[in-house]
Amino acid sequence: MIVITSGTGPLAVRTFVRLLCAKLTEALEKKGMEVLSEAVSGDPNYPRSMTLHVAGQVPFAVVGWLGTHALYAPELGRARSKGSKARSRWFAGIEMMAVPTVDRAPIREQDIRFEAIRSRGPGGQHINKRATAVRATHLPSQTTVRVDTHRSRQQNQTLALRLLQQALTAKHQEADTLQEHRKHKYHHQFERGNPIAVWRLAASMDGIELQESVLGSLLGSLST
Repeated sequence: MIVITSGTGPLAVRTFVRLLCAKLTEALEKKGMEVLSEAVSGDPNYPRSMTLHVAGQVPFAVVGWLGTHALYAPELGRARSKGSKARSRWFAGIEMMAVPTVDRAPIREQDIRFEAIRSRGPGGQHINKRATAVRATHLPSQTTVRVDTHRSRQQNQTLALRLLQQALTAKHQEADTLQEHRKHKYHHQFERGNPIAVWRLAASMDGIELQESVLGSLLGSLST
């Protein structure tokens, strides 16, 4: 998963996020990567962040892209503000994040191992002496539940399936929450300075696009 974010920047830098995402997508596809999906946070034309899910050797493909990117566009600053203090530089960050390895496929009967076990606990003569309790294991995730609620093995097995589904759903939600937390943290904490690349706006048949700047001297001097 690759995240492109503007942090809490204004519309100018959100446009930068959209254009930067397009450039990155183009570069990934040229290296044989397949962009599986593109998620947008905010207005599609002025996104706060964009997330790409990519198939292939992603770490190799994003070499030279991860980190802070700067947009040098004094014309945008002049349009927004008058005077010598008009802003000319905006920053966006690109980060690769691991996708949690959580099996989200529906539970299949062949993926479940059922074991008949004896019920446990106090109860004297009311405890069923036969092995009617059930231990169910979802083999792909190694998630296990034990059920001895009923005196019928079939009823315990049906309940075990339901509890397994609930346990796997909880794992999915936990993984999604952790992933969103990481994205949120990067959104607010990426470095706004020391860019690895500087971009300028250029006119194109489709409107505007990014062009990597040849102003290499700016790389060391750009700061927040």
